[in-house]
Amino acid sequence: MVKTKTPDSGQTVELLIETIRARILDRIDEVEIERTGISSTVAERGKTLKRINPKVYRDIERLSKQLKSLKRGLGGLLTSDPNKVINPNTGETWGQLVKELVNDDIKGPKLASRLASFGAFVDAKSNVNPGRVGHHRTGLGILREILKDKPFDYRTKFKQIAESKGYKIGEEFIDFIDPAAHKEFTTKVGVALAKRLGYTKRSDVPENLMKAIADRYAHANQFGGNKGWDVPVGWLKEGVDEETLFKFSQPYLEAAKRGADAGLQLDEILTKGVWETPEELIEQVNKIGLNQTDDLFDIYGNQLGTKLTGKQKAIQKVDLEALAKLGLSPDDLNQGLFKSKVNPIVQAVVGRTPAGKIARVAGALPVIGTTVDVGIAAASTKTAIEDPSTKNVLRAGGNWLEAVDQTPFFVGPGINALIHRGTDENYDPTKGPEKLLSTIKEGEKYTTTPTDDTVVGSMMRNIQGTNVVKDEETDEYYEYTIPKI
Repeated sequence: MVKTKTPDSGQTVELLIETIRARILDRIDEVEIERTGISSTVAERGKTLKRINPKVYRDIERLSKQLKSLKRGLGGLLTSDPNKVINPNTGETWGQLVKELVNDDIKGPKLASRLASFGAFVDAKSNVNPGRVGHHRTGLGILREILKDKPFDYRTKFKQIAESKGYKIGEEFIDFIDPAAHKEFTTKVGVALAKRLGYTKRSDVPENLMKAIADRYAHANQFGGNKGWDVPVGWLKEGVDEETLFKFSQPYLEAAKRGADAGLQLDEILTKGVWETPEELIEQVNKIGLNQTDDLFDIYGNQLGTKLTGKQKAIQKVDLEALAKLGLSPDDLNQGLFKSKVNPIVQAVVGRTPAGKIARVAGALPVIGTTVDVGIAAASTKTAIEDPSTKNVLRAGGNWLEAVDQTPFFVGPGINALIHRGTDENYDPTKGPEKLLSTIKEGEKYTTTPTDDTVVGSMMRNIQGTNVVKDEETDEYYEYTIPKI
């Protein structure tokens, strides 16, 4: 007779959490595919789409709202202690929520809705802390992509390491602050400004005061803006331990920590400071320092938040000195960072296509008459951009290769050019198939290299320039340069 073992309470919570993690990830994929499919049926975007085709606009907005709730919920699930109280009013925990989601078999749109209601207590209009907004000390999206495929025990140990170093991650760590100390506002102003200066709308606030506040609130640009700076995926090799991941993530966690501290400082001045006029308030606000993150850098030695062009990204090299300062070694990194990108099709689709413009790619491809499911291809490409693991890159590349197979003359460089053309803001995907070849050639000006109709040519130009490689015999890294022919 086989003996069965009843799991203890901790194991049960872990099983529930992992069940819901998988459910959320699956639902995110479903919604992204559906949204991309709908977006590919129209050329318009934003306000223009709202005016011309309000139904499609509403459908896209509905799905975008679901995605936001799902991703926010996933970020909270991955980083929070399941036994810690999240909502101070109701006493709810993540452990209680996942049990409810599993027991009630909550899926589909209802899953996003429940996750949204669970986290809504941070809103200034909620009854938890009226007039004040909850700011997570570490944004829920900062670690989401880097942790989403890590097991429960790994995430738990990572959290313990981070907390031992002074970083508070998870939804249990929330500061309630005045809205003006939180982030940008476009209509209503913070409670303190309304109560103490009589301002009722954004236009009432003097520009010099607005600038002083905007440079220092919790979501100021110097701390990564509204989104924060997410920990990059694909830069570390697969299978690194929790300590290595922490070292790699620390600059991004530090930026979030400093933003949270600045928000608390600004809130203290706004709500408890001794001031009566805008000028007096500005004087006090200006005492909070600027450039508080200019000492934080990534593995390339770039200051966090540095804006790079596509060409700059393509040629940047790992900075070994910066790497050492982070406590990392080249062996901790994805070795692909030290090699040339020699697959022109995967590079064109995954390496060069901006994640935010995948819908335009999906809109461009039907013009050439392909029958591949562009919704699935575009969604898998977005996933590969966010997490360029071997599995995701091959999945995305395979989907787009179906398009290549159905269009024989559609060679690697051609797809690169077309995608760059298709992602251009002014591209009109309704031009018709007769424009295909000229579009491919015209796309040449959107790429860093000339259009070349041979795969060999593509590979040649991808390795030209300075490269960093590892000598397997000496275990050392060195540079070599291939001049442009």
